Amino acid sequence: MALHNYLKVFNKILEHGVERDGKYHYRQLSAWHDFDGYTCFLSYKTLTMTIYFHNKYTIESSDRIARSEFENLIRKIARD
Repeated sequence: MALHNYLKVFNKILEHGVERDGKYHYRQLSAWHDFDGYTCFLSYKTLTMTIYFHNKYTIESSDRIARSEFENLIRKIARD
């Protein structure tokens, strides 16, 4: 999936989500960023995605089902 979809969803979570303990929560996803805003994070269940400044990202999860659900949720929110 293209990085711009993840960033679009990240922004939607910040815009529409509920802030709690430094993270924004929206439709089973959480989003937050580091102190300077250059590194962004998305999480879903046991999965954490880290988006870096120069169009790079990593996804940490050993759960293939969570990864599939995460991607489907990202697609759905990106289309909304």
